[in-house]
Amino acid sequence: MTLVAIAGKNISDISEKQEDSGKISMDLFAFATILSWLFIYPIIHLNGGKELETILINLGPTALNILLLHNWLKNKRLENETLQNSVSHVPSLNLIIVNCQNYSLSERETEVVILLCHHFKRQQIADKLFISIRTVDKHIERIFLKTGVSSRDSLFEKLNTMT
Repeated sequence: MTLVAIAGKNISDISEKQEDSGKISMDLFAFATILSWLFIYPIIHLNGGKELETILINLGPTALNILLLHNWLKNKRLENETLQNSVSHVPSLNLIIVNCQNYSLSERETEVVILLCHHFKRQQIADKLFISIRTVDKHIERIFLKTGVSSRDSLFEKLNTMT
């Protein structure tokens, strides 16, 4: 019963998000899965034949596997699209370096800025540059003061655009 409830939940999630333009209907798979499991018991008790029994036993899990595979592929496509959209936000190293020079940032502050723009955490920056987290915090504080920003996102936007 739990497996059917999970399959039904996945089906309703997918069906709500899916367009009707020629895509496979997830309701059909859910219906085939549940229907095959419901009819297996009367067929067994009425001696409907081993072949039909075998088909119905295997039809449910097969339909469920197709449903789950479709859902997995759909999620992978969505992740790929998200990744493609995020590629456009990759920092331009040369532009950032030029903007760091325009804001009179030191070499070390420029290194910290580059790592910040690549979404490194404070601890990762400290490890990469062989300095303490406190030193990283001080560099970030001075960078924010010199550039006139108050967050990493605004720093990224400011340094990744032409001035």
